[in-house]
Amino acid sequence: MPGALLDNYFKSKNYKKAIITNQIYLYGNNRDNSVKMCVVVDNTGLRKYSSLELNELEMKFRQDMSGEGYDNLEILFLVYTDNVARDRELINYINVWLLDVKSNKIIVYDNQPQNFDGIEAWIEDIAFSEKKSTRKISIPIVSIILILINVLVYIALESKGSTLDVYFMLNHGASSWELEFKEMELYRLFTCMFIHFGIEHLVNNMFMLYMIGVQIEKIYGRGRFLFIYLLSGLFASLVSSMANMLIGRNDIISGGASGAIYGIMGAMIIVLWFNRKQAGEIIYRFIILVILMVYGGFTDTGVDNVAHIAGFFSGIVIGGIVYMTSKKQDIKNAS
Repeated sequence: MPGALLDNYFKSKNYKKAIITNQIYLYGNNRDNSVKMCVVVDNTGLRKYSSLELNELEMKFRQDMSGEGYDNLEILFLVYTDNVARDRELINYINVWLLDVKSNKIIVYDNQPQNFDGIEAWIEDIAFSEKKSTRKISIPIVSIILILINVLVYIALESKGSTLDVYFMLNHGASSWELEFKEMELYRLFTCMFIHFGIEHLVNNMFMLYMIGVQIEKIYGRGRFLFIYLLSGLFASLVSSMANMLIGRNDIISGGASGAIYGIMGAMIIVLWFNRKQAGEIIYRFIILVILMVYGGFTDTGVDNVAHIAGFFSGIVIGGIVYMTSKKQDIKNAS
């Protein structure tokens, strides 16, 4: 989002900056009992802000300013978009200029203000250079760290023994319901998420973690992504152990990141569902992919299907709560 050039421009105009969300930045200036606000919105990811949401945000700004005695308020939204046809509807609800990242052009419709405190002369030069520089430094740090931890744990275990040896893995943190519930070694519900039985098991899980984790981390943010990942993984481990206890399977020893990975897949379903107009057929293809993956697990006797299913549905629930809470918080943060 906005970087040095845009910040410096507004700073030179004595605007103050406020970060509403990681996708919305506000610049405001109070002159002679009138207020000018420029709201910069990134609508290029899976997370989209609809016309109703942005209109609600504008109403919130107006209420706050009116409460402070400022009735003369001018607001302009600068919306980065990768789909002009989709975001064109914004012009019916708010004052907005569309910044088309595909053509690097500013789109100002006839019913919109043609100028805003002189920024129209500079916006095309500073807007897209900031967008490009922001993209370059968007690094999925949490996903990378999780992958590194899993790989390092695998290397450490292989240096001491064989990750294909079930009893060796049991002695190094694998999940066993008897040890967890009878001996109260509950830490295994957590440690089992970071150990893998063989290189193929590790590579498959890390590939899925990178492919899906990068997107989820970008949408939810680092902290929320890590929360969903760990909580889904713990819930998957817990349900799997309880299921093995109920059916009397004392011989089951398990481990792997797949429960947590299915959790972030569930969280992805939430994102696609709430943005289904933009996602289109992607949501149905993704659901089919999940079904095929679960079905494939049932054809393999070495797969912990209970953990996969528990992780997936816990990811839907946790991801849904986090997603809806974050959207409500976006509006509250504007106050």
